Amino acid sequence: MSENNSIELVLNLDLTDYKSFICPQRQDLPEEIRQCIREDHLSHALGVACILITSDNYISLIKRSSACTDLPNTYDISGGHAEPKNLKTFTKENIIKEIISSTIAACVNETNVDRNSLLID
Repeated sequence: MSENNSIELVLNLDLTDYKSFICPQRQDLPEEIRQCIREDHLSHALGVACILITSDNYISLIKRSSACTDLPNTYDISGGHAEPKNLKTFTKENIIKEIISSTIAACVNETNVDRNSLLID
């Protein structure tokens, strides 16, 4: 608790590139490789996601690929994770901007909605 009796949440975040994240997550890895993967080999990316609400109050969903390890062929909201290669410096402000911009990019890339038509809250 802080001095004014409010609760403070602190997240220590870092970024994981797509290659490091997706490679051990794929279902089609050969079993001789998969059996060698342990928890400490896996990246733990901070996922980003958005709820896209249409102008007529519907929610847009995407169908996950059958190659996904987690919940293949299921419906989900648009999402992804931030990419370290998008940053020149790893400051707190730049990481926050990348998390926000990667959320918007996931929405645009996965739904093909025009970026300029989004009302971002």
